[in-house]
Amino acid sequence: MALTGRSSESPDERLAAIARITSRPAQLAAVAGWNDLQDIDEIRALLDRLELAPDSDAKAFAQVFLLKRWIEIDPDGILEDPGAGLRRGGRRRLEQIVLLWCEEDPDAAIAALRRHSSANMGVLSLALAQISADDPAHALRLLQQHHLVSDQFYRPVFAALAAEDLQNAAQLAAGLIDIEDPQRI
Repeated sequence: MALTGRSSESPDERLAAIARITSRPAQLAAVAGWNDLQDIDEIRALLDRLELAPDSDAKAFAQVFLLKRWIEIDPDGILEDPGAGLRRGGRRRLEQIVLLWCEEDPDAAIAALRRHSSANMGVLSLALAQISADDPAHALRLLQQHHLVSDQFYRPVFAALAAEDLQNAAQLAAGLIDIEDPQRI
């Protein structure tokens, strides 16, 4: 049975089909029908069943696909909803969601993390490190835009900036130091 994303396929039928797939092109073809998923309850049910499946490349691929879809549909809700696997998957699942979100839309990810109490400083720092790896200047702008002042946030950003251009990183850092109070950025 092809995976079309139509409600006539039960979550169990979808997952059984995914479990039989071993090649990446076949995995892509199988989940392509899931692009039209709009029901958070259906996505949650699929994720719940995937938690019970043995670890495999296909399982990991399907989880990432479903989490990305949930982020597209309801970005704020994924951080609030224990059905996203945050309760069962704990910090590991939250980090997975944040890293995926930073790949898709770093600005929205940081803004959502700032709004939600489920995101602690470590997760926010992880998000900024992910963004820094791709675009350290963008990460620096996000730090300033969201008034994030902890060393924990600045370290990965300036490490990435320094790896690109040490002199520029030093100039940027010097520009952030308050002459009146050097402890305050």
